[in-house]
Amino acid sequence: MKRFAILAAVLAVALAACAGEEPLMTVPTALTAPAPAPDTVPPDTTGTGTEPDQPDQPVGLFASSLVEMDSCPALLERIQAEALEQVGPYGFQDGGFGRGGPVFMEDMAESSAADAGGAAGAPAPAPAGAPASRAPEAGVDYSTTNIQEAGVDEPDIVKTDGRRILATGGGRLWYVDVTGEKPELRSSLWLPEGWVREMFMSGDAVLMLLSGVGSEYDGMVAMIDISDPGRMAITETLQVSGSYVSARLVGERATAVFSYHPRPLPGFVYPASDSEESLRRAEEINRQAVRETTLADWMPSYRWEQGGAVAEGRCADCSASYVPQNFSGRNLVSVLT
Repeated sequence: MKRFAILAAVLAVALAACAGEEPLMTVPTALTAPAPAPDTVPPDTTGTGTEPDQPDQPVGLFASSLVEMDSCPALLERIQAEALEQVGPYGFQDGGFGRGGPVFMEDMAESSAADAGGAAGAPAPAPAGAPASRAPEAGVDYSTTNIQEAGVDEPDIVKTDGRRILATGGGRLWYVDVTGEKPELRSSLWLPEGWVREMFMSGDAVLMLLSGVGSEYDGMVAMIDISDPGRMAITETLQVSGSYVSARLVGERATAVFSYHPRPLPGFVYPASDSEESLRRAEEINRQAVRETTLADWMPSYRWEQGGAVAEGRCADCSASYVPQNFSGRNLVSVLT
């Protein structure tokens, strides 16, 4: 059975030790965080010199906008410095901690079950003279997901390999066999709660991507075994703080993006009145609350489960984190690959 390589291997050893074998999913290793204004960049507390270290140069495709961090203290100080520029007596200048909306509406997913038996029904007949036993060919015998880049698959609510159609709708994953004269609904599987459900399919595995799962994590990646249509099963899950944004699949390597808006900070207050003293006191308390934060107050976390094994922790390794050179908001983006 083909399997997806989900997330990078930076903490794979730790999770493998919990599960007793190499996991399909490990933990994300990249995120972006707010950067302070140039005159508020703190010194690198891990250095040995007396002068502040200069920020690392931007790397990779993000060279024009992102700077790589090299330690957890440096990352926390960068986040706190920018937060102190934004905080006031009523909290942050953007009005608080709003949450992002869904990527797709649920009614789009609910229509997919009908699609499975209609337009996405049996594959087109084989070309004249072709062997009857040959495997269905993508783009010839059946259509695939519309994509923007050749060789880069995109998630969808309906997937097919020419022999079966998988579709999400009504909170379930539906399995339709199209090898016979007529499409046959073989089974369905209830999915975790959520209002965004997209998937990739590779061999006998489905990678389901969800948002709005109704927990502190909000986002989820779920591995589903579809090798037996009568016994489809969720074999592994990774819950992530933040909402699912999008994903891509190249070969058997999937990359998914989740956006996280930090929760309200502990210790924040509002002024009792509009008096100058009340406003000043509230801002002073809120600034102190920012100074007392830890990375756990800002960073997204994860919960991984497989076969009774559970692992939890912070999503990103600090040394695999990047900050924009100019402040662009307090959302953090986790890239799972």
